Amino acid sequence: MAESGRRLTSWKEIAAHFGRDVRTVMRWEKERALPVHRGSGGKAGVVIADTNELDAWARGVEAPAAIPPAADADVRGGSGRRSLDRGGRWTTVAAMVLMAGTALGAWRAYVWRSNEPPDRAVLTETAIVALNADGSEKWQYKFPGERVSAPFSRRTNPIELIGGDGLLAATSDNLTTDNLTRRSGRLMRFDSRGTLRNSFSFDDRLRIGGRDFSGPWSLTDYQPHDTGATRTIAVAAHHYEWWPSIVTVLDAEWKRRASFVHAGWIEQVRWLPGDRLAVSGFSNAKNGGMVALLDANAMNGQSPAAGQREFECAGCGPDRPVRYVVMPRSEVNRVSASPFNRASFVVRDGALLVSTAEMPETSALVPASALYEFTPELTLVYASYTDRYWEAHRDLERIGKLTHSREHCPERDGPRHVEVWTAAAGWTIQTVRRGASR
Repeated sequence: MAESGRRLTSWKEIAAHFGRDVRTVMRWEKERALPVHRGSGGKAGVVIADTNELDAWARGVEAPAAIPPAADADVRGGSGRRSLDRGGRWTTVAAMVLMAGTALGAWRAYVWRSNEPPDRAVLTETAIVALNADGSEKWQYKFPGERVSAPFSRRTNPIELIGGDGLLAATSDNLTTDNLTRRSGRLMRFDSRGTLRNSFSFDDRLRIGGRDFSGPWSLTDYQPHDTGATRTIAVAAHHYEWWPSIVTVLDAEWKRRASFVHAGWIEQVRWLPGDRLAVSGFSNAKNGGMVALLDANAMNGQSPAAGQREFECAGCGPDRPVRYVVMPRSEVNRVSASPFNRASFVVRDGALLVSTAEMPETSALVPASALYEFTPELTLVYASYTDRYWEAHRDLERIGKLTHSREHCPERDGPRHVEVWTAAAGWTIQTVRRGASR
């Protein structure tokens, strides 16, 4: 930090005074009247600035008048100069000390405001905007020539504040406005001043079932995990057009530790105790909603391919999930020809509550879902259909797509089973125990 009242003689020194780059302060002079003076004769490229004036400008108040050279000489005294009397000398010195103290206090306030984390931030189609507690803009990061969108599982909260470390922000994918091409989504970390410190995008090239997949990759979710002095981040993405997905973990230096490749969409990732990761989405190999438990320290591998070479990843590592569960499509889902019954979950009271979209919100009929409760080890506790599921069932009866009522439905008590994969047992069928209802 520059001392109060010091003369700065270059754009580089002025930029360092504010902790910004040279282009920014040059723009401030042009657009916001930053008090910068030209050298003798207005010589191009030679600039002079006084820190008192700069600090006053930052506070939004008029700068105190600079002390003229003659007065400055009088204070010092010397041959051929008029000396001030003792009272005048001390009055002038006191004024200078007061002015210096005021400027120093203003500078400290400026630095404090600059380093203070934003109160919140929003993602628009063209920028990330950080806001102060009073709603005023703190800083803005633009995406020139692009339009961006929020990740699927973070449509309402693509930005996460991380205290003194600034914030994390993510885009699903980036669409260039000139030629309408798409780029992979990005995970970014900004410091409190809005400087981009870290950035990550998937650029993987995968060969699965003899086909090559090289992006763009749509980022679907991310989840930071703080353990004392270190932070790791789990990140999930799926191919923008096709079905492969990737989950990776970034270390404190934002380097990838390992990657898990999945035959189907992964749309959600959450940390669980013991360095475990829960992920959910849809299994193409088994044609049903899925939830899986991964070991974050052994996830250099792929999902179980169910014996189908179409879903086997060439070159992927040997690791497999700790546990992998598939929830088959329901009767309502199949009869209504609804899209795949993707799974999502919340962690509540030590349990994983999983919901599968058997009929989506966009349907012309009543949206419907199935609910499953699992332990943190992904052992099934209970499963049932929601009341809205049975409303959708009655709607399908009325239009003739179902010929039986709930009372005569084979699934009248809820989902009958799930499919479970473990390394020790392979694929098994687990029947839902109705007596486990709570």
